[in-house]
Amino acid sequence: LDLLGIYYEKFGDWRLADLAYNAGEFRVRKLLGERDGSTLDAAALGALPLSRTSHDHLDRLLALACIIEEPARHGVHLPVASAATRLVAVELEAPIDLRVAARLSGLPVDAVRDWNAGHRHDRMAEGAPLRLLLPQDRVERFQAAVSAIPAALRNDWHEQLAGRSGRLDSWAHASGIDAAALAAANALAVDAGVTRNMRLLLPGRETRRTRRLDATLAAAGDTHVVAAGDTLWAIARHYDIPLRRLQQLNPHARGTLRLGMRLRLAADANAGTAHGEGLPPAAKASP
Repeated sequence: LDLLGIYYEKFGDWRLADLAYNAGEFRVRKLLGERDGSTLDAAALGALPLSRTSHDHLDRLLALACIIEEPARHGVHLPVASAATRLVAVELEAPIDLRVAARLSGLPVDAVRDWNAGHRHDRMAEGAPLRLLLPQDRVERFQAAVSAIPAALRNDWHEQLAGRSGRLDSWAHASGIDAAALAAANALAVDAGVTRNMRLLLPGRETRRTRRLDATLAAAGDTHVVAAGDTLWAIARHYDIPLRRLQQLNPHARGTLRLGMRLRLAADANAGTAHGEGLPPAAKASP
């Protein structure tokens, strides 16, 4: 999109910008010569000796534009975006870890990653645009919550299994961070209790050491406690478990995951798993 914008500034015509995107800027400029490309009609534009791929791409974009401009004329019903589906660009004061952004917004982290796929990793790269795409109805919540985290701390986080039980403020003290900031990053209350199987976002970049520690803590238990933003797919990926296997182990988790829900990560030889048999009460689906 940035490249298309650059070509538009050079040619002054979106049609030429698209042709340049596919055929190359200098090829298009050479074919135009001294002509003002923005004055070319459809026939003249189609006569430019460019590849069929370049022309077909432009034709499809123009056809799509016609449909969007006059959907009724073409027998098309376009969905109306709601505040929950309309994405808006939120300008950021500082880069932020996408996992933290998801928890601050009360959204699944996978969705936030999909909407902001330009960021290849959870941590925003140096020089990346300081903006985030979020649903319109979550912007106010995000902006109110992010203020609790100092700007300098927003981009460097790693996820780790708690490994012990206690109050959240004890992790804040150990990490050298304000308890309110840690609570905001994890979408928890400042005085929230933490169980040993809960996954926390803690300040500091992910390193080999943090990954080894997390793997060690994970190996010590066979359950996962659902945290804000968790999805079955993300949990399966984190523990390197096939999604279908995770679903088989947790038939009670077919619907929406609830905070605090316990998911089994390995089969229990002494208990069945069908319909939640052998599962702790906290893990059973609500009636």
